[in-house]
Formats: sequence, structure tokens, C-alpha cells
Amino acid sequence: EKIGIKAEAYFIASGDTFQIWSPETFQQDQEKTNAWLQSLPEDFDPLIYLDASDRKIDE
Repeated sequence: EKIGIKAEAYFIASGDTFQIWSPETFQQDQEKTNAWLQSLPEDFDPLIYLDASDRKIDE
């Protein structure tokens, strides 16, 4: 009730954390993310958003 979820909720896990979403908000977020992904060129490398110090570099 405090976070506006009424009858249903989505529990979305990632690693050792999770988020609780209302189905409507989750759907809106997914549509926004999918639209952004579709706008990227085919050769887009999402790893550019990661800190290089966090990546294992194969030599």
C-alpha cells in the first residue's frame, strides 16, 4: 500500500538484490528500454558503459 501496489507485484532479482514493481510500471519501463535498444546501431557495444577496471581483459 505504501508504494502504490494493489493486487499484483513483480519481484525482479539481479544478483543479491531485488526490486518490487507494479505490473503497469514494469511494462512502461520495459517499453522504454526496448525502444532505446531498438534505436541503437547494430554494432553497439553495451560494455562501453562499464568501468574498464571492472572488466576482465583477455590477452
